[in-house]
Amino acid sequence: ELQSVKFQRSIIQAILIKFLTVGRNFMSGLQERDALTTLPSGLKKFQELCDGSADDDAFQWQPVMERKGVQIFRAHTPMSSICCVKGVGMIAAEPEKIFEVAEDTRRWKSWSRNLEEAKVLKELNSESRVVYTRYKGRFPVSARDIVTWQTFEKGPRGDITIYCTSAAENEFLPSPGVVRSHVYSTGFRMIPVGSNATRVTFLSHTDFRGWIPRWFQNMVSVYQPLVIAKIRDVVAPSALVVRPVGLAAPLSTPPSQHPYSAPHAPHNTSSGAAAHGAYSADEDGYLVRTPTTT
Repeated sequence: ELQSVKFQRSIIQAILIKFLTVGRNFMSGLQERDALTTLPSGLKKFQELCDGSADDDAFQWQPVMERKGVQIFRAHTPMSSICCVKGVGMIAAEPEKIFEVAEDTRRWKSWSRNLEEAKVLKELNSESRVVYTRYKGRFPVSARDIVTWQTFEKGPRGDITIYCTSAAENEFLPSPGVVRSHVYSTGFRMIPVGSNATRVTFLSHTDFRGWIPRWFQNMVSVYQPLVIAKIRDVVAPSALVVRPVGLAAPLSTPPSQHPYSAPHAPHNTSSGAAAHGAYSADEDGYLVRTPTTT
């Protein structure tokens, strides 16, 4: 009789597990379909924010600083007390080459600080997927992880956009001792300018959560766009990008109305060409210098 009771319990347990698995898969399918429906509109909004063409008074970009050739901006938003940050920089490479580094999770550690793990959990289609990332903790701050829906788009001008937003939290539970961060939106916008040069915009609106005060998050988040400089070191380590003095105008500003003039290349063209390499100015007033090899 005791064995019969145990057998009945095991059958009931197996049925419950099967039922929960089916229910979970059903909900997962609904969430994936919802993500594939909403990702295109989110990507378009992301592109507008990167380009400075969004018709949204909530995002009033304020210049913060300029470091390592990256111009950094910050905007307060009504949706969260966490600021949205944006960085703009030039990389002497074509968008496709930058995309290969920014999209391949196996290469993220080469440019993403404190990254401990990055992997693709599921491919949704040829452009969209579910990605898991985990970042190291530093006492007294716990480790963080993020699960995002990620998609990309290659535009007709040769431009490429990578857009990410947090996936449904009830589908991918955080590991014990790890704080699950929330990503409103983050990613890269790569637009070719001139010859073999790309204007790269990185935007991030992320809540690290946990006990970290909001004011502290807003203070340190302005350094996130420096990943552009990290990727530049990976993609074009021998190239030097010379930027104009001061913060550049939004991307939507026509070149003829750009408020900053391009800097000048060295006047000694005979010896300068050998010592400094060739210069080419793009339409936004940047000079891209690639050192010559001897």
